[in-house]
Amino acid sequence: MPDIVTATTLICDAVLLHLLPGAKERTFKEFETLVVQAGFTAFKPVCRVYNYWVIELLKNVNNSPQ
Repeated sequence: MPDIVTATTLICDAVLLHLLPGAKERTFKEFETLVVQAGFTAFKPVCRVYNYWVIELLKNVNNSPQ
């Protein structure tokens, strides 16, 4: 039997990929590129808890088009 972290990761991945057609896992570099394309100015992985990351994204709203 897999450990709890492996089992939780497997279940979450299976559920999310089933519920969100076209969803995929991204590498750190792919995610960073996506963040920049979305207009965020800062991308900072803060911490990891089991298989989840907390990521800080900052956007400069003063320079946003109105």
